[in-house]
Amino acid sequence: VALKRYNDAIRLDQGSAEYRYRRARVNSRLGFREQAVSDAESAIAIDDSDSRYHELLRSASYVLPLWRQLQILENGIKHHSSSSTWLRSLAMTAFRMKRWEQALATFVKLDSVGALSEKDAVYAYVSASRIPDSSYEYFS
Repeated sequence: VALKRYNDAIRLDQGSAEYRYRRARVNSRLGFREQAVSDAESAIAIDDSDSRYHELLRSASYVLPLWRQLQILENGIKHHSSSSTWLRSLAMTAFRMKRWEQALATFVKLDSVGALSEKDAVYAYVSASRIPDSSYEYFS
């Protein structure tokens, strides 16, 4: 019922980011993550200043391939540069993709906002150790 109402609302007001966001929340709760991602991206395309849209996109994106998750996180971090949740998600996604320099740089940023956990430090150390010819000793 809620999806039908939001579909109707969007049809009547195609420029509404809020209706797309609300439909994305319903889709996410129903387990339709890919549709939730699509709706959240549409809401952001209309209004990229609302952090709720970005947060829903981040939380729903885990069903996507890693490269797509990374893309979403890289775009969203522009709005959430000091958020430990966003930084940790970006660092761990880069780590899983073996993008060692990006992972390490993001763990360093996470440390700069005072949110680096012991577990994060281990991942940062592994990242640093995987960078060829690196003399980086921040986490040694």
